Amino acid sequence: MLPSFLRGTFASFSDHVVYSSSLYEGMRSQITEMGSALIDFEREPRSDADRRCRRAAECIRPFDAGCELVRIGGDADGAYVMADDFHASAAISVGVGHDVSWDIDVTSRGVPVHMFDPTVEGPPSAVPSGTFHRVGIGTAEQAQRSGLTLKPLETLAATAGAPATAELILKVDVEGAEWEALEAASSLNRYRQIVLELHDLDQLVDCSSGDRIVRVLERLHETHVSIHAHANNDAALARFDTYWLPSVLEVSFLRRDLATEITPATSMREDLDRPSNPRFADLSLRGLLSL
Repeated sequence: MLPSFLRGTFASFSDHVVYSSSLYEGMRSQITEMGSALIDFEREPRSDADRRCRRAAECIRPFDAGCELVRIGGDADGAYVMADDFHASAAISVGVGHDVSWDIDVTSRGVPVHMFDPTVEGPPSAVPSGTFHRVGIGTAEQAQRSGLTLKPLETLAATAGAPATAELILKVDVEGAEWEALEAASSLNRYRQIVLELHDLDQLVDCSSGDRIVRVLERLHETHVSIHAHANNDAALARFDTYWLPSVLEVSFLRRDLATEITPATSMREDLDRPSNPRFADLSLRGLLSL
């Protein structure tokens, strides 16, 4: 038996060995694949939490919009599958973090990118035709709570120098702050495409937070249609009463007037996806197609 003063160190070391092992990777991948089978909406909801989960899933479920899909960004977390439509004056990229492959790819298509993030000094690498602003998206209440410099979406677009009539692209990845910020946005009609990393979907179980999530997604669904969804395989799979849903999803929306058709997709473009954590298998969202 190990002496007490070594137990914590040894436990920490053994955890690291297990986590680093191929055995762990295989087990984690198998669990992820099993989790994919749990995403199924063929049964009827049994509770208010189920109904919120189902309504959110209906707004996220991909549609065929008659457009070509392309992967924008690198082969890891931070990229998005989008419509091959980049007829925009500029892109508003909220949340920089450690990866700007999406921003670089967008600028390579002739669209200048304005990057917003109050939590970093600047982008991790140079972005041609990219401009960094150390400010984030959020309401006055969010700014007060966080102590960060946050401004409404309309202010970010104005900071980017975009005229009120300019056609824009929007990307938001702000670790859960998106729901309150997007609910406060006056209009989303000027954005040809909107790509979002949606966090905290497990909060659909809660009446207050869940209702807000549904309101934001329903509002998006009125003006835009989901064309692709991908689960972050590093995040938990949230359980409701009848349904399961990943707690973090990457979802791409196209403005409805740009779609040549809007019909429920019969397959997922998983060939364009890459696991957010490349060590583990991806989580399939084919179960959304049952809606």
